[in-house]
Amino acid sequence: MLKSFIRDKYIQVKGNTGSKESGQEMIVCPDCGKKIKRADVVVNNYICTSCGSYFRVRTRNRIRMVCDRNTFVPWFEEMETSNPLNFPGYEEKLRETREKTGLSEGITVGQGEIFGEKLCLGVCDSID
Repeated sequence: MLKSFIRDKYIQVKGNTGSKESGQEMIVCPDCGKKIKRADVVVNNYICTSCGSYFRVRTRNRIRMVCDRNTFVPWFEEMETSNPLNFPGYEEKLRETREKTGLSEGITVGQGEIFGEKLCLGVCDSID
């Protein structure tokens, strides 16, 4: 039941991490190296249909998988970031991470709903 719920709520991932074969976008499993249709991986909740290995799930996709459609409202999007401990190279690392993830922070926090029940949700993302 949960698997079909997630599949029904999911909106297909955007991006180009593989090649096109016969009109289907293909991605490569990081563990077994097999080419798999992206749509098959999405339907299988980001698990390789060949070896059972897990694919990375980015923040926006995880929120789509968990929350009811159009119910997630992010918090703290305009909060300023600082380096109070003066870590060397922090600003450069932060800039690079923002470019790669498209996010302003390493964690996205907000309010949403699951089956109409309100919740607070935090999802981490990184480039590693």
